[in-house]
Amino acid sequence: AFNGIQSRARDAQRTTDIANIAKALQRWGLESGNDFSAMPVGNLSVTGQGWYNTNYTTSSIKNFLINAGYLTSGVDDPLNTKGGPSAYSYMVVECFSGDNKQRVVMANLETNPSQTPAQQLGVTCSSSTYSSYISTYGMDYVKLVRLD
Repeated sequence: AFNGIQSRARDAQRTTDIANIAKALQRWGLESGNDFSAMPVGNLSVTGQGWYNTNYTTSSIKNFLINAGYLTSGVDDPLNTKGGPSAYSYMVVECFSGDNKQRVVMANLETNPSQTPAQQLGVTCSSSTYSSYISTYGMDYVKLVRLD
């Protein structure tokens, strides 16, 4: 029973973190007047995309948002185990290939959400990276960020 309570508490923290990351990304876009193509970070060929916090690029999305004043430093997955199936770390990906006005912030919950990622978003994402992150890393909680 105690393990179930801990899992639910970590999942609650994840959903809060995802909301905070989404707000930070949106604020950056609105205040800078840029879309995600101008975000100078990310670990894939598309800027503003990839693992939210990573050590193998010059600057992570997390550090960029913190240094720009849009996010506090304590926003990380409670277990923070990057890589492999069932990775516990956050990701930021495009929903539609080449669309720099939208990103999806993703997490892997320990308890299965009641809705699929497509149901959570209300749209079907066509990006192969989005699909890959769901199947490879088990990302099952998502939030769409739009720069409108």
